Amino acid sequence: MTWTIVILAYAAYLAGVAWLRPTSWTARVATLAGLVGAAALQQAPWATAGPWLRGVLALVSLVAAYQLAGLLFAGPAPWLERRLAAGDAWLARRLGVPSLKVTPGLLASLLETSYLLVYPMLPLGAAALYLGGAGAYDDAYWTAVLASGVACYGALPWLPSRTPRALEPDAPTQGEWTRRANLAVLRRPSTGVNTVPSGHAATSTAAALVVAAHVASPVVAAGFVALAATIAVATVTGRYHYTADTLAGVLVGALAGALCI
Repeated sequence: MTWTIVILAYAAYLAGVAWLRPTSWTARVATLAGLVGAAALQQAPWATAGPWLRGVLALVSLVAAYQLAGLLFAGPAPWLERRLAAGDAWLARRLGVPSLKVTPGLLASLLETSYLLVYPMLPLGAAALYLGGAGAYDDAYWTAVLASGVACYGALPWLPSRTPRALEPDAPTQGEWTRRANLAVLRRPSTGVNTVPSGHAATSTAAALVVAAHVASPVVAAGFVALAATIAVATVTGRYHYTADTLAGVLVGALAGALCI
């Protein structure tokens, strides 16, 4: 499984960062444990597991990769936050709007729903390949998703920042159940920090590109591409990410997807 090699390389990188930079012993021990777990994935029976178990292992590895990177967050970089915020302010002026956030309403609900759908989108992408007779591309799919995700998470120790919703007093904080659900996820399983590039934008873009390249149904392909696009927009309008984060994430996801197609 090629994606397990990606995870092993990432785990080795994080462990190296944890031991070479000032950080907590909790982070150091956790990253070493992650490295041991990544090494175990290279061995049987995991290396010969069935497609559905491989999918579960890939998703668990993606979540673990994100959580481990969060342990290396030592505090935000003010210079980075200022530049990211300035970029959004410039774009808002160019668009002639006071803010990039979308006020509560139908459009905001649709975008919040799209942002929430990134979580089921990844396993559904793998399922779409199998149901569409393209199960042979399972490894390419998960390699694209994992590679794009860890490329974003791995940058966190060097590009630390907080999300715009945490810094902007007028950022949307309540609303429909989808907004509340997104915020609940971000309060608990999430590390609560901003990844530059955006992991949401990267993984959804990579998943959509691989699915669109290999499924026979143009409707399914278009659906995944459209969902990835709306997720990217929602990261900005919901103030989960800055525009620069999202654009960088889309580029990372497109590169990973193109290399794995």
